[in-house]
Amino acid sequence: MLLDVSRRWILILCASSIACNRTPPAPDVPSTGVEQITGRESIGWDQRAIDPVELASFRYAVYVDGNRSELSGASCASTSSSGGYGCSARLPPLSAGRHAIQLAAFIVAGSIVESARSGTLEVNVSAASSPSSVGGAAPERVQWRTDPVVTSDGVEMRIEAVARNLERPTGLAFMPDGRIVVAEQQGSIRVAGIDGVVSDGSRIEDVNVRGGGLLAVALDPQFAVNHFAYIVYTARPRGDSAVIRLARVREAAGTFADRVVLYDQPLDAADATAALSIGPDGRLYVAAGGDVLRLNRDGTTPDGQPGYTPVYSSGYHAARGLAWQPESGLLWVLDSAGSAIARVMPAGRPQTARALPRSTPPSSIAFGTDAMAAFRNDLIIGSDEGRHLLRVRFDPRAPTTVAGTERLLQDAVGGIRVVAAGPDGALYFATADAVGRLAAVTASRR
Repeated sequence: MLLDVSRRWILILCASSIACNRTPPAPDVPSTGVEQITGRESIGWDQRAIDPVELASFRYAVYVDGNRSELSGASCASTSSSGGYGCSARLPPLSAGRHAIQLAAFIVAGSIVESARSGTLEVNVSAASSPSSVGGAAPERVQWRTDPVVTSDGVEMRIEAVARNLERPTGLAFMPDGRIVVAEQQGSIRVAGIDGVVSDGSRIEDVNVRGGGLLAVALDPQFAVNHFAYIVYTARPRGDSAVIRLARVREAAGTFADRVVLYDQPLDAADATAALSIGPDGRLYVAAGGDVLRLNRDGTTPDGQPGYTPVYSSGYHAARGLAWQPESGLLWVLDSAGSAIARVMPAGRPQTARALPRSTPPSSIAFGTDAMAAFRNDLIIGSDEGRHLLRVRFDPRAPTTVAGTERLLQDAVGGIRVVAAGPDGALYFATADAVGRLAAVTASRR
């Protein structure tokens, strides 16, 4: 009987790779040909583990052209799928040119026990600086094309410049009087008038620009009365702690002040991603790293929220975009870890995830509204690196079933950082230095 008890304890201890020095499974790194990158992306992989406890014991080595170093800032999903736990981390610094990248998982228990290496990811790093880099080269200046855009279903559209001389916009919101609120990555909130004149901007002082910067803006449903705006940004760390911060500011005569911090979400250095949306229920929905949070507009957790936490859905690699589908009322989440992993799905429905083309590393998503004849109920995905919009059309009988896709604005305006559905029925977008709109000039023939 004592022998049986001993064996039981051995089995319990051996459930941990640290206790028994079990060699970790090799990371599964997806690869299809040579990836064109800027060198500032994240790498994504699936990691098999017995449970989250074992997963937390793993560290990761990256081999660049056969040279080993430890991969820092790795972050993994809290729940597993059929392929394992989704993980991501920033790539190490890479010189321009072609490189072969492999990953390995390892544990340290007296000695290093390392897995076999993953399959090889071939990348080609461009020599030019990415226009989306923080603190790097100035935003690119692109001469926009002026020829009409014609969609696959025969809708003719025109490109119009709305405002210029901006610096890396990250969010757009529409005021009741037609002005546009523009969030800029370096921490400024500016207002573009209907005449194209852009205000000097209001600076959010505690924005950590190198950690991600100002990432999103949304206006209160009662903005005309209370003039509240909500922002999400990476805050400067205190000690070793960095956060994604939700705050409220008040607008007066085109400036934003009276900042009130509503909620802080701990930030993994590899997941400086966030998005913000106000739902049909009037609540704030915040995508932060691997979670989507649901909060009252004062930052408190709504009554009846499961588990008494604000977590609405979780298990993402790096949630960075939110959009409400008009016909179904579903909240769609953009989940992306650089160019290696990119997908969209209704919140809480990973089984309906739709992988995005590798040629469309996504930066932002929006749904066309009922006011938009050209893009009604279409999901529009902006791509900064891909320099285009991806239009995703759904089956009207099954709102989560993709019926077709097409690219728009390929190389017409440069990289597209933000997309948003305007109240006037036009699709608005932001490039590295400007805001524009895409509006139909003929009736839709859908």
